[in-house]
Amino acid sequence: MKPAVRISIAAAILIAAVVALIAGLPRWLATPDVTFGGRPVEAWVAELKSGNPGASNTAVAMTTNVIVPQLLDTVHRETHDRRLKLMLVEALDSLPGIHVDFVPADGRRALALEDLAKLGPAGESATPELVRLLDENDERLIGHAATALAAVRCKPAIAVPALLHALLRPDGHGRPEAVDALAEYGTNARVAIPQLLNLLDDYGSKEIRVAVPRALKAIDPERFAKLPGR
Repeated sequence: MKPAVRISIAAAILIAAVVALIAGLPRWLATPDVTFGGRPVEAWVAELKSGNPGASNTAVAMTTNVIVPQLLDTVHRETHDRRLKLMLVEALDSLPGIHVDFVPADGRRALALEDLAKLGPAGESATPELVRLLDENDERLIGHAATALAAVRCKPAIAVPALLHALLRPDGHGRPEAVDALAEYGTNARVAIPQLLNLLDDYGSKEIRVAVPRALKAIDPERFAKLPGR
């Protein structure tokens, strides 16, 4: 075989290998779907609410023993991505016709907390860790943790102080998610009224301007009705 032919064949093989690598990388780098026993969290939530005793009992056991621990493990463990992986994702996304279905670490942690919230009261065992997240004031997760804490129906005696601690951002503005979570506790969150009243003048975000009056109305409707302009 002539040298030129061998070179052409080698070049063709190399090009084919590079094309195959580029084609396969997006699938390899993509964030996998989160499942529990081969099923998404929504399927287990449906069984929890099904009214079928057998299915509900199975779902409760799966939630307690697998789903909650796995979601909390994601929150604790998925704290960063390897720099090389991020560079590859960015490089591939810049190519025409290629998209990597990749969720960065902070997004994966936030999604885990959202899944915890979907569990409702069945996720109550996550309460201590959710309270800890509120205490840490991690801006990347605190809003999701506040929402999840109310969703799992944490007891007011535990939830309300934790949410009050998380109510304000370091810059002094309110966190809408903490306000909304307090509203879920109704009259049991009356201790939050003074801070919520202070937030009536917080123009840091549209969400706060909507959330605070709604929370005050849920917590103390009579007092809310007497506020100027209400």
